[in-house]
Amino acid sequence: MQEVAIALTNVGPSALKARAAEDALRGKALNDAPIAEAARLAMSICDPVEDQRGDAEYKTAMAGEMTQRALRTRALARHALIDDRGDDMARSKRSRSSSTASRSTCWSSRASCSIHSLREKLQHTGPHIGCETSHCGACTVDLDGMSVKSCTVLTVQCQDARC
Repeated sequence: MQEVAIALTNVGPSALKARAAEDALRGKALNDAPIAEAARLAMSICDPVEDQRGDAEYKTAMAGEMTQRALRTRALARHALIDDRGDDMARSKRSRSSSTASRSTCWSSRASCSIHSLREKLQHTGPHIGCETSHCGACTVDLDGMSVKSCTVLTVQCQDARC
């Protein structure tokens, strides 16, 4: 894997960038060992607040689990073919998202949050930027029939989705 970005929300005072986890994946095949190491490194930067949604241990464990799930989903959803050198053959650098509401298409950075693509690229001003940590719900949108908080969904995750 050459390009990777891992961001975590609700496990610190603000959104966290898991740089060590990203570095651990670069240049490696996307298989169980590097994925587990990236999850461990992502968990190591977590400092969540205990609240009605869970204690710190649970939230930290979920950060690791969600990191693993996201990386596995990326490999499967992209039909990523890993060659002998460990290069990810799915080399798309940009993500295409479409909105059925306006029948428009935008090209945006894979690592951008969908709220920014919706508002800035597609000019959909219904969802608002609030807390950017998924607490307030101002950015909630319908994505393939499910309500999601677009401040925590990457644009690449919306590829070919109906919103």
